[in-house]
Amino acid sequence: MYSDAHTHLDLRDFRTDVAQVIDRARANQVTRFLNVSSSPASIQEVTDLAFRFEGVFAGAGVHPHWASEVDDDLFARVKQALADEKVVVVGEIGLDYYRNLSPKEVQIRVFRKFLDLAREKDLPVVIHSRNALPDILDILEEYGASPWRGIMHCFSGDEEQLGRTLTAGLHVSFAGNITYKSGGRVNSLLRKVPERRLLIETDCPYLSPHPYRGKRNEPGRIPLIAEAVAPERRLFPEDVGRITTFNLLSLIAPAEVRFPPVIAYKIRDSLYLNITNRCTCSCSFCVRNDRDGISGYNLRLTREPEVEEILKAVASAEGYREIVFCGFGEPTIRLDTMMAVAGQLKEAGHSVRVNTNGLGNLYHGFDMTERLQGIVDAFTVSLNASDRESYSRICKPAMGSSAFDGVLDFIRAALARNFHVAVTTVEAPEVDVEGCRAIARSMGVDFRKRYFCPGNS
Repeated sequence: MYSDAHTHLDLRDFRTDVAQVIDRARANQVTRFLNVSSSPASIQEVTDLAFRFEGVFAGAGVHPHWASEVDDDLFARVKQALADEKVVVVGEIGLDYYRNLSPKEVQIRVFRKFLDLAREKDLPVVIHSRNALPDILDILEEYGASPWRGIMHCFSGDEEQLGRTLTAGLHVSFAGNITYKSGGRVNSLLRKVPERRLLIETDCPYLSPHPYRGKRNEPGRIPLIAEAVAPERRLFPEDVGRITTFNLLSLIAPAEVRFPPVIAYKIRDSLYLNITNRCTCSCSFCVRNDRDGISGYNLRLTREPEVEEILKAVASAEGYREIVFCGFGEPTIRLDTMMAVAGQLKEAGHSVRVNTNGLGNLYHGFDMTERLQGIVDAFTVSLNASDRESYSRICKPAMGSSAFDGVLDFIRAALARNFHVAVTTVEAPEVDVEGCRAIARSMGVDFRKRYFCPGNS
């Protein structure tokens, strides 16, 4: 599943074959399109297309090229268009100092006017910037600490500007230019965008990706952009498609993004099992605090699945490098269920790993590693603090002050029974990553640092 976060299907380039263009996109698994107006004439056209085609959403705004034409009547037309249910963003708006087809001071005045409208309507914005990103960011920041919802489309800034864009609250969208040989600087920023803020777009009919550069662009070429993003994010293209679709719908169509929670979910070449939302910690940085899932999956279960349901969700697990118990909660809380499932998976020849906070032995009151011998191959233990006081403050374990030592004891017990053990630590501001790395090294286990995405990023 893929989505195109920025299209201009209303332009004359598509006047004779827009239906065929959308059909070709759907054949390439592109099912959602955000089609934004640019000129005054396009406001009604994007609205009509949104109601004509399933999966097409519209944006109403005026590109800075036409800022000089924005009078009270035109502004009222935009405002009226935003009343339609499929017109879901204010945009395309922004500043363009490359061509300056409207005077700079007019562009700024109109941009502010549309930002005020977005605040009034509580709608996301889609922002165009060309040679104008510093001014745009200054203006966004003038509105204060309340974050913006919206998209900085076809991002082309530097690392400092990316940080300011994210701090402002915006999603960041990348287009076909990342497939060009000249796209190195922007490509280097792909890894720095938090997963939940990442989008991809065609900006069709412009910016065709390689090898179609110079030709009319179409939404059906979104998978080529996903292919360029994937290696930078250590993902598969379909992962990029799923994540960016979830992100786009979360931003523009909240009702549509209520995907049912999943039990089994695939990331790269591993299959993950989400069997509980309960946890023995309440970590300050936990994703459960401000979202329903990760990697484009809804993991917030409405009830805990039984063994048969979990095995049914796994279905054919062939082709996966490993199967991992890792969801929105601590899997060892459901030890009997986990053992029953892991036992059948191991019997079928699969490699089984458990992502855990390492508090299972304290929770159950016995050494569960003994029971897991032969059905689990490896543990990945989240440490996230380098001393007792920090662990209690950051991870807020239900076991109190004994928890930190309990995690270390669990690691020792697992090593003593010849499990493969790795320690992970979130790269959050309050976490002593190097202290955790030193603990892992002293215990003779692998160490991996995990990326942290704070609630406002």
